[in-house]
Amino acid sequence: MVGRGDFYGAMLNLVGQEVHHDLLALARYSRIAPPDFIAPVDFDEAAKQRYFEGLYLFDPFYRLWQDQGAPGVVTLQSVAPADLWGSRYATEFLHDVRISDEVCVFLPPVGGASVALIMDRAHGHFSQAEHQRVTALYPVLATLHDLHVRTVFTSSLTRDFAPQVGRRPLRLMDHQGVELYATPTWPSKATLCASARRMVRLDTDFALAPNGTIEYLDFTDVPGGAPVRLSDALAHQLTPRERDIVQLTLAGYPTISIAKRLGLAVGSVKNHRTRIFRKLDITTERELFVLLRAGDEDRSN
Repeated sequence: MVGRGDFYGAMLNLVGQEVHHDLLALARYSRIAPPDFIAPVDFDEAAKQRYFEGLYLFDPFYRLWQDQGAPGVVTLQSVAPADLWGSRYATEFLHDVRISDEVCVFLPPVGGASVALIMDRAHGHFSQAEHQRVTALYPVLATLHDLHVRTVFTSSLTRDFAPQVGRRPLRLMDHQGVELYATPTWPSKATLCASARRMVRLDTDFALAPNGTIEYLDFTDVPGGAPVRLSDALAHQLTPRERDIVQLTLAGYPTISIAKRLGLAVGSVKNHRTRIFRKLDITTERELFVLLRAGDEDRSN
């Protein structure tokens, strides 16, 4: 389940087994943007349109996340203002989608936004005992969520959601342009050159960044392709083998892949990289990207 595209759907079903409900929903609450409905999509369309045209501003869960941004378990009845049920939010949204109470599980935030697991009830309220039952499950849900996020960002993001990216430098952006994650090899400022940038648009059901993008750097260094061009000043400081390792590093290949391509031991690649960093007076791959970027700018002037 962890690291897979259906992770949050499975989490939602797990929570749904704890208490009686009429509808399960998955949303994302952000502190800088309107909420995202991830699942389901079968709300009354007119009511949903009114929600996103402005009624979301009166959504008690949205307002709670805006004010506090704290993960945990809450019910609609416990956080709703006294005048909620006579408001337009109740009469033009909750009534039309048949919701009388909700339990919302705010998972730990990523980039300031929380993936929320929501159980809706059409009639009546969730009891304190039901609230406590879900609250008791929360530490397990939060731990699984944290493990999923780490797994997605470190190993399976490209495999499950953008396999063409491979092991290249990348960053994950939500649809508001907020950077949620970047590999250590991603440049700290402007990307290396416009021709090297590629984007993969994510679907609505990618809960961490619905309708977001994966941006990656696409260097072609395979046989027959155009290698990454190093500046003369940079190339002259390095041996031919060191230049090979720099080009493969800039193309996003991990140490093991570089070793296989060059017929070297992994330890030898690491030793070469240490000497390269010492010669160039840098300590990280990010600084290597900055050097290449500076060389591109010098050639363009």
